[in-house]
Amino acid sequence: INSPSAVVLAGPEAELALVKELLPAGTTGVLIRGNIAFHCPLVQPIADSLAKRLRFLPSKPRRPSAVFISTVTGRLLSHDRPLDAAYWVANVRQPVLFQQVRRAGSSR
Repeated sequence: INSPSAVVLAGPEAELALVKELLPAGTTGVLIRGNIAFHCPLVQPIADSLAKRLRFLPSKPRRPSAVFISTVTGRLLSHDRPLDAAYWVANVRQPVLFQQVRRAGSSR
């Protein structure tokens, strides 16, 4: 859920078509075709491969040079949290928490 009026759904096209039939009249949507549906469990089959490709990223935490609110947690990134392969795999696997990020940013 990106906002009270915007939601992203990911899945097989046939299943998304069934969902579309259940939506209230006037609901709009855009189908974006892709070979991987990011930010949902459908990315799991590539998670290990992605982690291997990202292993060059530093595994030691470092203090961000700017305010960093994570779309993975919806909170200010802790200075002891590394932006390593595990973080970025979680980023593509987990839902994007735009609403929580907006709240966290506006409370600063």
